Amino acid sequence: MSEEDYEDYGMFLLFFSGHGCNGKIYGCGEDKSMCGTVDLNTIFGYFQPHEAHESLKTKPKVFLLDCCRGKLSDDGSKGFHFEDNYMPPTHADFLYAYASAPLFQAYVGCKEKTDDLSVWTHFLNLANDIKRGEHHLADLLTFVQKDVLDYVPDDKKQSSNHVNYLRGFLDI
Repeated sequence: MSEEDYEDYGMFLLFFSGHGCNGKIYGCGEDKSMCGTVDLNTIFGYFQPHEAHESLKTKPKVFLLDCCRGKLSDDGSKGFHFEDNYMPPTHADFLYAYASAPLFQAYVGCKEKTDDLSVWTHFLNLANDIKRGEHHLADLLTFVQKDVLDYVPDDKKQSSNHVNYLRGFLDI
């Protein structure tokens, strides 16, 4: 990846359709002689700023992965039925938002504020005050994520993340 020039592109998008499990994807060469697994973190690592081509470092990198992530089968939310006997998937109607990426710290204290709010909570409050009524919650979290990513307290970086399983839009 580091040899390609992406200057003429607005983003990098990888679409993978195949098999996967526990953070790995499975693949084979054309002649099926070379089959094996690749850890997704290895693939994602090629796009980190220290590995990626200069022209790709600040561009969005989107990974669409059409594959399993485990072996469990979702039989729906037992005991809860909608009309027509529909059972929603177990994870339906959840949105998880975190102040930091998995395994990383969330920092407290913004130089613009004197309170002890985390950087993420500061920008979440700010976005809510400015953008209330204009966007859905998932969109608002994207604005907050950008603000957190761009904020540099004492040269430390932070990246929030959210996972959306909502079946609809939440206006705030």
